[in-house]
Amino acid sequence: MRDPLVTVLMPVYNAEKYLREAIDSILNQTFRDYEFLIIDDGSTDESNSIIKSYKDERIRLIENGQNIKLIATLNKGIDLARGKYIARMDADDISLPERLQRLVDFMEANSDTGLCGSFLNVMGSNNDRVVKFRTTHEEITFRLFFTNCLAHPTIMLRKSVLTDNNLHYPGSLHAEDYSMWVKMSRLTRLAVIPEVLLTYRVHDSNISEINKNWQHKISESIRHDQILELIEEIDNQSLKLYENFIIREWPNDLENTLALIDLFSKLIFSNNRKNILPKAIFAHYFSQYIMDLFLNNSQFGMPIYKKYKTIKKQLSLKNKKLIEVKFYMRCLIRKRTNFTKPIILEF
Repeated sequence: MRDPLVTVLMPVYNAEKYLREAIDSILNQTFRDYEFLIIDDGSTDESNSIIKSYKDERIRLIENGQNIKLIATLNKGIDLARGKYIARMDADDISLPERLQRLVDFMEANSDTGLCGSFLNVMGSNNDRVVKFRTTHEEITFRLFFTNCLAHPTIMLRKSVLTDNNLHYPGSLHAEDYSMWVKMSRLTRLAVIPEVLLTYRVHDSNISEINKNWQHKISESIRHDQILELIEEIDNQSLKLYENFIIREWPNDLENTLALIDLFSKLIFSNNRKNILPKAIFAHYFSQYIMDLFLNNSQFGMPIYKKYKTIKKQLSLKNKKLIEVKFYMRCLIRKRTNFTKPIILEF
C-alpha cells in the first residue's frame, strides 16, 4: 500500500473527557488521504478503550506502555509518520472539517514552505475569542525573536524538512514547539493561513496551563539564544533590561536607557551583517524601539539628545524634522526645569 499524503499525529495521555470530540473531528475531515497516528502515552483512564472503540482503518494506534511524556512521544511520532506532511492534533481540541484540506492545498502550492499553521478559536475560557497570528514568513520570523507566535495544534509540517535536517523536538520541557519553530525558520519558510481551522480548548488540565511558569523560563532562554546568534557576548544586565522591555517595563534612568539603546543598535548592526533574520523588518522595528526610548526619555536632557544624534547617523534613522526639533526642545526644557514626566510624540 502506498503511504498516505498526511499523518495526523495526536499524543494522548488521560484525555478521556474530550477525546471523542477530538477523534471525531479528524475522522470527519473533508480531506481523506491520511493516517491518524494516535500514540497513547501510558494513559490510566479510559482513553485507550475509547480509541480502540473506533474501527476506522485510518486510525493507527501506538501504545507506549508507560508514560514517556509529551516531547518523547512527539519525536516517536515523527519517526513513525509515513505521510509527506505531519499535522499536529491535541486530544482536547477540535479540527474544523476543512482544516486538513486547506493546509494540504497551501503546502502543495508552496514547495518552499516547511511549516504552515492557521488562526484558531479559543473555547472554554471566560472570553471565547478568535486568535490571529502573523501570516508571512518575514513577520513570523521576526515575532519569534520575542515570543512563540504560532499555535502548535494548528501546525502542519513538511516531513522532509525534519528528516533532511535530523530535526526533532528538543528536550526542553514544555517549550518544545517554540524552539522547533526557531530552528525551522533558519531552514525553510513558515506561513499561517488567515483562517480559523481549529478550536483550542482551554481548561485546567492543559499542559500549557499547568506549566506556565516553567514555559516562561524556557521561552526566555530561547530568546537569549537568538540574541547570542547575533551578538556573541552579552552581559546579564543587558539581558535583564531586554526581558523587562519585552514586558513593557522600560528603564527609568539614563545609564540603563543608554545601555538598552546600545543593545538594540548592536542587534541591528549584527543582523545586517549576518543576515539571519529578515533585515528590513528587523531594522525597521528595532529602530522604532530606539526612537521610542529616546522620545520617552527626553527628561534626561542633552545627554540623551547627543546619543540620539550619534545613533541616528549610524543607523540612518528617518525622522521628520519637526519631530526632531520638538525632541531637541524637550531635552533643553527638561534639563532646565527638571521636569520628568515622559512625553510621547506621535509620528
